[in-house]
Amino acid sequence: MRVLRGMLKVNSSHLLFLLLFPVVLSSCWSYEEVELKSVDDARLMGLSPTTLSLEISATIDNPNDYNIKIKDPDIDIYIDGNKVGKLKMDEALVLKKGTSDQYTIPIHTKLDGSLGSLFPILLKLMASDKVRFGAKGSFKGSAKMFSQRIDVDIDQDVDLSR
Repeated sequence: MRVLRGMLKVNSSHLLFLLLFPVVLSSCWSYEEVELKSVDDARLMGLSPTTLSLEISATIDNPNDYNIKIKDPDIDIYIDGNKVGKLKMDEALVLKKGTSDQYTIPIHTKLDGSLGSLFPILLKLMASDKVRFGAKGSFKGSAKMFSQRIDVDIDQDVDLSR
């Protein structure tokens, strides 16, 4: 009987440790919101009947004292208010700690709809100096051993003449 009580006592102390450890750990780890300051440039890198490839330059502020890895996007891309497809990142993006920096992000999107229905949008993208760019959805941000989904809602003019 004593052995059983000792086992229960040890197990309950382990349980207490497991319950308090995340609280102690999270109190040592603070998070400040990462901010997308601007989408500075968008370049058409390729176009096929099913895929649109872009290179986006964006200024992103990471005020935290640790790097943040951005991956696994679930983001719809819009050009002039028309949905063109889902964003796919060619590789994970690492936001450097404590910086407001410009990042070049290669992306592609599998086009929604037929090329014929998207042709006017794509033509404007290739011929215009300015286009209305939108992105709505979320991506996964991770740092250290924590991760969370972060919402994105962008709607702004992008100068293509650069």
